[in-house]
Amino acid sequence: MNNAPVGILDSDIGGLSVVNEFRRLCPSEDILYFADTAHYPYGTKTTEEIFRCFKDSSDFLIQRGVKAILCACSTASAVALPTDNSNSQSGNSKLQGFQNEFRIPVIGMLNRELVDTTLSVSKKHKTIGLIATQLTVKSKAFEKLFQMEVPNVFSFHSQIATELVNAVTEGNFSQNKITPLLNDVFKTFPLSQLGALIIGCTHFYHLREQIRDYIFPIPLIEPSKVASLCLKQKLEEGQQTQVPTHIGKIQCFVSGDKTAFEKRVRVLEKNQGVGYVNTFHQC
Repeated sequence: MNNAPVGILDSDIGGLSVVNEFRRLCPSEDILYFADTAHYPYGTKTTEEIFRCFKDSSDFLIQRGVKAILCACSTASAVALPTDNSNSQSGNSKLQGFQNEFRIPVIGMLNRELVDTTLSVSKKHKTIGLIATQLTVKSKAFEKLFQMEVPNVFSFHSQIATELVNAVTEGNFSQNKITPLLNDVFKTFPLSQLGALIIGCTHFYHLREQIRDYIFPIPLIEPSKVASLCLKQKLEEGQQTQVPTHIGKIQCFVSGDKTAFEKRVRVLEKNQGVGYVNTFHQC
């Protein structure tokens, strides 16, 4: 057993959906959530800027004694963690350096299990849809992962969906706001040919029901669920889980304006009927 907390990081409010998913799987684990709002948004930054943000955020959590890190940001995962940390084929020297320095499990949104999940639901259609931030789409990290794991099986149709990110950041989840944005995002998608749609940005998890209804019956793939399960399994394999009777708490550390972020989180909690955070702290 290990009573140290798990660290989860993202640039803003989107990663709280990943916090909720991991808590559902591991309710006894304490969670330290780092919201790097001082550097939001990640999706329009350069690769080098994302590496630095990821490294600084991870260092912050490690200094507070976390036993594992879950990178809830798909953009940071695409740039800094293109595959999970058990896969040495990525060829990313910075990634390898991070892993050697951290010496704890570091899980991102892209991993072999994501490919397996997609394979299991895509059936006869092998075109995969992806909606994500500008940098994630331009990095082609999802395409590269699938090509490496299952060469020549899938093709991708990817779309930048910045306005959906902005809507979640603003806390506007109304149908009048979201439906026109979905119309715009999916207007070029070959929906009848999609085997699945991957949510490539954590902000979109807060819109999962609206997205699922819009694309029905196309399967919706949520990397947060896959990554959370991967982390749960790593903790169990390493005998690093918390005492089962412990009631996990969630602390949130904010690099930007804590008061403004807390207000947005409380609006999100009220809207979705979920309690995401116990306490907030200014970094």
